[in-house]
Amino acid sequence: MDYDLIILGSGPGGYVAAIRASQLKMKVAVVERAELGGICLNWGCIPTKALAASAGIFAQCRKSEDFGIEVKGEITPHFSKIIERKNRIVATQIKGINPEEISSGHSTSNIDRFGFKHVDCFIIHYR
Repeated sequence: MDYDLIILGSGPGGYVAAIRASQLKMKVAVVERAELGGICLNWGCIPTKALAASAGIFAQCRKSEDFGIEVKGEITPHFSKIIERKNRIVATQIKGINPEEISSGHSTSNIDRFGFKHVDCFIIHYR
């Protein structure tokens, strides 16, 4: 296949570049080693910020009396619910760039990926 642009990685820089190149009518290939969205969306920035937000709320609740708020009972983090929330946030963000399921290891040809045509995605699993 001939491409005008091949992008390595589908993180925030990669998928934005793919969208813009597609808008310019370029034939684009995006190569990703794991999941669309890259490290930032799947394992790094977004999940970390979701977990940090839960930790921040917990810390504020523990100091509520400093703000004139009395909390009766024990303040207990429920880790399974915290992880569920983080997973929901990541899943919502992924839907924004990956509206259809991709079979790992296969290319998606002529599919309206990233909301734009002319973008093929290749998931290549390697370490």
